[in-house]
Amino acid sequence: MSTPSKSPKNGSLGQTATALTSMANISQVVRVTPVPNSLPGSTVKPVSNSSPGTTLPVMSKSPPENYGKHVKPEKIIFGKKGSGPGEFDVTRDAVVSADNEIFVVDGGHRRVQVFSLNGTFLRFFPTTVPGEDGREMFPTDVDIDKEGHLWVTGTKKIWSDGGGDVVKYRKDGKPLSKFHIDSSENTYPRIAVDAHGNKIYVTSKTEGKPELLMFHPDGILSKRFGNDDLVVMSTDGSFLSIDVDNYGNVYATKQGYIHVYSPSGRLLFRFGQTENNDGVIKFGFPRDICTDISGHIIVAEGGISHGVHMFTNLGNFVRTVVKMSNPYGLALGPDGQLVVTSMFHNTVTIFPSELEFP
Repeated sequence: MSTPSKSPKNGSLGQTATALTSMANISQVVRVTPVPNSLPGSTVKPVSNSSPGTTLPVMSKSPPENYGKHVKPEKIIFGKKGSGPGEFDVTRDAVVSADNEIFVVDGGHRRVQVFSLNGTFLRFFPTTVPGEDGREMFPTDVDIDKEGHLWVTGTKKIWSDGGGDVVKYRKDGKPLSKFHIDSSENTYPRIAVDAHGNKIYVTSKTEGKPELLMFHPDGILSKRFGNDDLVVMSTDGSFLSIDVDNYGNVYATKQGYIHVYSPSGRLLFRFGQTENNDGVIKFGFPRDICTDISGHIIVAEGGISHGVHMFTNLGNFVRTVVKMSNPYGLALGPDGQLVVTSMFHNTVTIFPSELEFP
């Protein structure tokens, strides 16, 4: 669910908030084969210069097809169901690091796959739980802290029967530490790292009550909240996702609503269906949420109003960012790139920051 100024999962739309509302739609899509590859470019060769010992790069006689022309950036789509590199089984959430690597949760294969921001497959690592004789958990979510460590939630079974683990990994996949999540009911824990406040937030459900758990990085439970909220208890279901903004405020999605809490866990407000000039945005299954450094709230809605939608920090509708069916996970890159996963199609889509996303 990567920016120098806030939690890395939240990424940085930065100046692109304006770009989202101003650029023209494009229709072309690049489908990338996610295997190690070199970027296409012009042919160059060294030639001798008049000064001994120096060479100059010289373009080949045939310039690139688009030489001298303005080329619109394009969205990149990769992935399909399968077990090979760049193939997935239950593609859940993703996060982008400060050095432009995308970490994608591949739940069914008990691994995290790593890609560049142009869709090139780089590596993967198994989601091994340390201290348990090599047991691999089924990962459900991922976030990254300011030191570049990955925090992954997971369960013992692909269809959760309660409980779970939080494991801290190096970016090369070496497990460093773990702690357990207590939950008495079926749930797929989601995670958010407050890099500035040094806190770890995890979704849970106990005795029919959805709740949010606040941990210290060493796994000590600091607080439970959200479980005594009458708004939460008025509808069925669990918290579906969670995020933390630059001020430590916590954003959690639940069937029909977005809930916003203070750093101390006090409910500030919630919002659900929103009317706008294009009609009404209704939340059926808001599957993921993230915030940018401008304070915008970005929601992946996989139910009624399919797509990715942007709101102000007070919950007022700004615009539909992406119209697409069944978006699942969201991540923002350091330069405002938007990454959207689809668990149902086993794909990852990268939208460059310059685009108004169709």
